[in-house]
Amino acid sequence: MASKRNHYQILGLDRSATKEEIRRSYRKLVLEFHPDRSTAANAKERFIEVQSAYEILSDVTKKAAYDDDLRREELEANRQRAVRQQSAQTTARPRPRAESPGPKATRPDLTNDLLKLTQMITRGKLLDAEKLAQRLMKADPKQPVPYAVMGDIHRFRGEFGKAAEMYSYAAQMSPANSIYQRKHEEVLNAIARQVRPSPAPRFQDPYAPKTQALNVPAAVIFAGCCYLALSHEPAVLGSIPWVSTWTLGILMVLVLGGIAIGASLSAGNYLDPFSSAHGAALARVSPMVLLGAIAAINFWFAAALYLGIGLSQNALNSNATRLVIAVSLATLAFSMVCQIIGPIHPMQVFLWGGNVAYIGSLLGWMVADAFRE
Repeated sequence: MASKRNHYQILGLDRSATKEEIRRSYRKLVLEFHPDRSTAANAKERFIEVQSAYEILSDVTKKAAYDDDLRREELEANRQRAVRQQSAQTTARPRPRAESPGPKATRPDLTNDLLKLTQMITRGKLLDAEKLAQRLMKADPKQPVPYAVMGDIHRFRGEFGKAAEMYSYAAQMSPANSIYQRKHEEVLNAIARQVRPSPAPRFQDPYAPKTQALNVPAAVIFAGCCYLALSHEPAVLGSIPWVSTWTLGILMVLVLGGIAIGASLSAGNYLDPFSSAHGAALARVSPMVLLGAIAAINFWFAAALYLGIGLSQNALNSNATRLVIAVSLATLAFSMVCQIIGPIHPMQVFLWGGNVAYIGSLLGWMVADAFRE
């Protein structure tokens, strides 16, 4: 597509063209180049081009996939162009004399800022890291680290389009760094997952699979509530004061409910692929891993800590937010059933049930991700 006119250019439109503008341009051009009406030598070829372009841009799913392909090719073309320019500059640049290294040979202030920037992103101070990265990009546009940091920040927030752009710039400034290129490819794959839903007939809503995926955890949680209401099992954890009334059944429904939540949200594209959601170019520790470690102690404390830090640092992560909400609702549902039927103490389920369900949701997410393409 990069070597010839794209579908937007064929129809004489910008990429921001609306559905109505695409239809009007198609009608105009199809009449102009119809072989039965036009005498132009290339009328047939133009007519076929217009038909093909309209077929893609008039379909929501095909248009989204086509736009994603265009974005990929442009990013790759920009990266290759930057590599060629840098190679040409390196070849043409004369070697500096040993006796005059120049005023830019050492920049301790920049080194200190880059070290501080890396520490900020590692410690989760996203707002401070974002401000410093933007300042460094203005001061030294050819420094790759600030672009990689901005890519990590956008990626953490679920803004994969902006993250891909930042990782692309970082790869352009440092072509030898394979991490930047790998992270760039990972977020592009995440974007492709978002814009390419499961194949469906044209008359069907292309986003229907996402909505249907929510039925599975709802059904599992409902079945678990029914099981708790009908079963009369003895407590198995009586020696532990905090969960002394828990039965084998409540443990089972919490685990299965969590697994159903994680697997269904992942299969429905509500969660990004686990393999690409937990890594970053500089921020090495996954927010999901940290949240899971704290949730193993107490889920509600982990949720409150996550919300507090996320809101204060503008660092809410879409994956973590959806899991926290889903696990909270499941825990509340099981607590309400125990309140109605007994003998399991509802407060014990409310306080500690989220620990089990959240760990189960991470396991379900990883299992579903293993079956992704």
